[in-house]
Amino acid sequence: MMTKSTDIFPLMGAIVCMQSLAIRHVLDAMHCEKNLCENIMKTIWGLKDNLKVRMDLAEANIRPELHAISGGAEGMLLIPRAPYILSRAEKVVFTNIIRGLKTPSNYVGQLSQKITRDRELRGMKSHDYHILMQ
Repeated sequence: MMTKSTDIFPLMGAIVCMQSLAIRHVLDAMHCEKNLCENIMKTIWGLKDNLKVRMDLAEANIRPELHAISGGAEGMLLIPRAPYILSRAEKVVFTNIIRGLKTPSNYVGQLSQKITRDRELRGMKSHDYHILMQ
């Protein structure tokens, strides 16, 4: 008697079933929230702001106050400060709020330890971003 692969490996049936579905992927809300919050943090920290982004703004002819302008030296371009990027003092206030955050036991794992000396958030997990968004 010949056995089917689904008899030997029960998960094979689930894999075969998943291949016949119209939508194979399920979006996890917590990971979508993590990606959104991570990109917001990179934006307000100024990690996504560079000359290429400013040149794209100029090419699209939007936000003229953020376009790169020619500087003193020949061929040098200056990037004006964007209003959505946090200053050093604002970063200090933001990180101090996170350090002083009081949560129930085992609700979030040492969020204050995720702040580096440079006032950057490193090594955060999905649940940490979830807490940050709340």
